[in-house]
Amino acid sequence: MPWRSSRRASAARRQPGQRPGVALQAWTGLLALALLGAACTGGGPQTVRGVVVAVEAHSIARADTLTLRADDGRDLQFRVAPEVDWTPGHLREHAALGDPVVVTFVREDDTLVAVRLADATGAH
Repeated sequence: MPWRSSRRASAARRQPGQRPGVALQAWTGLLALALLGAACTGGGPQTVRGVVVAVEAHSIARADTLTLRADDGRDLQFRVAPEVDWTPGHLREHAALGDPVVVTFVREDDTLVAVRLADATGAH
């Protein structure tokens, strides 16, 4: 049978103790790690839900940064993009009442940038 002769030839080329498919498994693992790394750095927008715990602003019209305590307990600091239309007062109201928000953000190097805010209850 032709498949047996090719299996024998393949077995003859292997080093002693080497299992068939090990190289393929290694390459598959490396490819999976590379794809996972690319997905983790993510260039697209992501969302996180939580409660505002701090707001920094230099004017009453626009927040510069906000800190969010995410539902999973992490504290995340965001630079607020100019196109976000929430005032610092509105953000502080959410902080005072403990009303959750959803932050849509992008990563720019090591900085999280909030590009959209929404009431987690859907009221805003």
